[in-house]
Amino acid sequence: MKPSHGAGGSDSCRGRERRTVSEKQAVFRHLLNSPGVEKIYFRSIEYTLGELRDTFTELTPDDVFESFRVKTRSAAEADHLISLATRLPGVSDAHRL
Repeated sequence: MKPSHGAGGSDSCRGRERRTVSEKQAVFRHLLNSPGVEKIYFRSIEYTLGELRDTFTELTPDDVFESFRVKTRSAAEADHLISLATRLPGVSDAHRL
């Protein structure tokens, strides 16, 4: 789940502005309290850049976003969490990897 920009999510998420610490904490708390969640991973801008720079050498911090990766117990729980998460303020995109 990306706390950034893109399709879906609330109108306040559109654009390329960064999420505040309190917005990210609210999303994290929601994920943490959701049924079926086994693990939550936070991907910082720096981590994402490092992960992608070998393939995409021209990337800058403005090209990538912070995100949460969530491991759920089942695909049905993942689908349910995705439908809920896209309605949270600060979330613009949620999908299965």
